[in-house]
Amino acid sequence: MDVSVFLSDDYRDIDFARKHQTGKWVVIPNGADEREFDSPAIRNVRDKFKIGNDEFLILHVGSYTGMKGHKEAMEIFYHSKARNTVLFLAGSHLSKLRKIYSKF
Repeated sequence: MDVSVFLSDDYRDIDFARKHQTGKWVVIPNGADEREFDSPAIRNVRDKFKIGNDEFLILHVGSYTGMKGHKEAMEIFYHSKARNTVLFLAGSHLSKLRKIYSKF
């Protein structure tokens, strides 16, 4: 039995499957447990990059492909003028991200 697996119930891929009745599908959420992010490793990242414990950390993970929302995240963060907040981008193709960042 073939089944399409989607990571979110609210995304264009599953919307397409619903609209075109592509067959059987299941949603397996890709969310993370908050306990995964409260560990010594995360605290070490804060130390390594000099991010204070009093600063809010927004973590954006994914290889830069142009489809993961890195550019949009940077633009939103820039315009938000958020205080005591750090946007931390983790992924591959750092040179492309630096080029986008330089525009802000």
